[in-house]
Amino acid sequence: MDDHQFDKRIKDKAEHYQDTGADEAGALAGLHAKLAGFTYVPWYVRYQKTIGYTAAVLCISLLNFGVFSYLQNQHDETLQSTQHALKDQQMAYDSLKLAFETLKETKTDTVYIVNTIEIPAANGQAIASTDGEQSIYFSTIYRPTTPFLSGNGYHSLGIRQLSEVRTEPLKVKMASQKEKVKKKSSQRVPAKVLRAIEKHNMQGIGFQYGPTLRGFQLLTDEVAGDPGWAAGMMAEFILSPAWSIETGIQYANSSYELDDAPLLGENVAGYPGIDDALGELEQIEQTTHALIVPVHLKYHHPISKNRYLFASAGISPHYYALQRFEYEYEDELNATEAESSIKTDKGSWYPGTYDLNLGFEQKLNNKSLLQFSVFYNHAIQPMGVEGRTLRMIGLNSAFKFRVK
Repeated sequence: MDDHQFDKRIKDKAEHYQDTGADEAGALAGLHAKLAGFTYVPWYVRYQKTIGYTAAVLCISLLNFGVFSYLQNQHDETLQSTQHALKDQQMAYDSLKLAFETLKETKTDTVYIVNTIEIPAANGQAIASTDGEQSIYFSTIYRPTTPFLSGNGYHSLGIRQLSEVRTEPLKVKMASQKEKVKKKSSQRVPAKVLRAIEKHNMQGIGFQYGPTLRGFQLLTDEVAGDPGWAAGMMAEFILSPAWSIETGIQYANSSYELDDAPLLGENVAGYPGIDDALGELEQIEQTTHALIVPVHLKYHHPISKNRYLFASAGISPHYYALQRFEYEYEDELNATEAESSIKTDKGSWYPGTYDLNLGFEQKLNNKSLLQFSVFYNHAIQPMGVEGRTLRMIGLNSAFKFRVK
């Protein structure tokens, strides 16, 4: 359409315009009223049931996979332990056989002497003596006539008197070697070596899971909340000796109490079910029951063979299954007090919190491990029907089973 055609259409519309006499102001007001009736619904609210079912199926699948892997691993561990035992026995047998063959073919050529020893001859002179440093000296007059001595060594088994002298320093030498081995084993192994050993033993992606329990202190912008707790099942997919992904599901119970409700100011409008007819609002108590689905990236740093330090970061989407609000009012005019309560059990998903964790891990003998950590969570956006920005700080513990 060129400019000439466009001008012609505008001109025709203007010439054929007829005033209907309708109330345009009323129509505009009606349009505004209609638009006010619409509310914005976040995307995750529309799919909250689907997300909930998906999370439940995922957690059940993780649990089933963990149980199956654990039972399969138990069978593999029995087989591996039997193979290791047979291998150890074979190595011990080969070592003993080698030692026996060596002893059978080797002649003793060294005598160890701790103190000065003199072997009297018929004429009262000594045949041999030592200087205390395991060196033997012979009298020159007896050197040709001592067939049981060869150089600086003991040759014949017929002289039983020297057996005690020969074995005592050997015991001291063996004890010294044990001390050296013990001292070397107590030295710290570098983290790089420990990771190399674990990487060598890994077969694909590792897996461990187990129950977790944590306690925390809830914080809001206006007041510190009550102590809360959470418990659930967590699983780790081990990508390498240093990195893993942790996820699972937890049930959490938290609450807070606001003794001076007027501090909320205009924010009090976000609290449901407030009845101004009962008097002036003085106190608010809130309790939340929620499901949490953490997703964390975790880094491990070995400090010994069985001890690790770890740090993790991630997010934890929250599903608010139930919220309960209790209010206390005071009517100064009539000198009365009143209470009211309301609960909202229409579940809602929220993006949840940013999470940071620092902790310690101890491996146990039965392929299980203990984890302890401190954590800090901060809400990504306001949560709950009242729209509060929450923070949590606390301690977390977990007992996990390594199944792969």
